[in-house]
Amino acid sequence: MFQSIQLVVRSGIVRLIRRDSTNIYPAGSVYIVAPHEAHSPQYTDRFDIVSLCINKNHFSEMRRSCLASSCLKHARLLMERQLLHAQDVPEMLAAIDTIYETTAAMGNPDIAPPKILQEWDRWSAGHIPAEMDLPLSRFHFIHKFKKETGLTPHQYIAQSRIRKAKKLLTSGSSIADAAVAAGFCDQSHLTRWFNRSIGVTPHAYRQSCFMLDS
Repeated sequence: MFQSIQLVVRSGIVRLIRRDSTNIYPAGSVYIVAPHEAHSPQYTDRFDIVSLCINKNHFSEMRRSCLASSCLKHARLLMERQLLHAQDVPEMLAAIDTIYETTAAMGNPDIAPPKILQEWDRWSAGHIPAEMDLPLSRFHFIHKFKKETGLTPHQYIAQSRIRKAKKLLTSGSSIADAAVAAGFCDQSHLTRWFNRSIGVTPHAYRQSCFMLDS
């Protein structure tokens, strides 16, 4: 389970729209997206970012000194693959240290998704208790869903499929296999949604990412 996603802006400018704010991140910036946080990034025509998905269990199981050593080792691997600049490392490590401090201070709690998402997951899986009251209308449900998550159900489904496709591509699946497994009609359907959501093609994403062993 990923606790957060950390992004390093190497070049270009990122305009990140969250539910209650809009922030501008120029080259050299580091920012963090929390789990279940609805957000919409906008990029300049040419941009270069590094996205790091941080596993909360990896954090909770490591001492601070070991975490720093592990992060430095991984940073060197990223630099060898030209996915990270040396000047980005101090800010990246500082951001990771902040996440570690915050997690430790909070007792490393599980961050539960909004209740409406838990209900949605049960409905979509067909596990609907007989006593559960379903929304009175389609409009009511969509309104409640967007109020709690910042997304419409359609947007949530699309983003869930994109996340699954990203995980499959990272693990080595072909684009065609990832498209079908994630629920898209075909490879071109995945490519359209991937471009719209991520800003790059599935092929480019697959070529530019890899898993770092703990």
